[in-house]
Order: sequence, then structure tokens, then C-alpha cells
Amino acid sequence: MDVDGRWAVLIEEQGGSGEGRDWRLTEVRDVGHDRDGAVRLAETLAREYAPKHPWSPRSRAVYRAGEGVWLVVVEGATRNFHFRVTVAEHVATIG
Repeated sequence: MDVDGRWAVLIEEQGGSGEGRDWRLTEVRDVGHDRDGAVRLAETLAREYAPKHPWSPRSRAVYRAGEGVWLVVVEGATRNFHFRVTVAEHVATIG
């Protein structure tokens, strides 16, 4: 597949528990050559994506952290979790 100029929306979430919490890439959604469409999808996902944690979300705060980047804090019943949505250009696949 030719990847030059192809856009994707990446979702990274907190994974693990306790001291073993880390960031994990949980989704890659290929949007094709439409960067504006990728931005629209990313903003929609920042508002509507259902992350793995928390199980019982109460609210979410959506922050635009930069061009094509959103950070979302989801309040749960006992703790908060966050995830990041990023618009990225796929520039190469090697191997």
C-alpha cells in the first residue's frame, strides 16, 4: 500500500494498574488522504470515544493540546483516567 500522504487518527490510553500503568497505542484509524477528515474524526473521538477505563465514566474534560492533538480526562467513580487522540501522517512503513 502506498502510504505517502495518508492520514490516521491514533488513540493512546493508560493501561495496566498501580505502578505498572503505562501508555499504550490502542487504535489506529486510517483516514486516507483527507487530513481535514482526520481532524474531524479526531475531534469526534475526543468527545465520544469509550476508553477501556474507567468502567463507569461520569464526565470528561476535552483539551486541545496542540494542532491535531487532544487530551481527554475521564472521571470515573474512584479515579480519573486519560487518553490522547492525535492526527498523524503515515510517512513510511519499513520492512
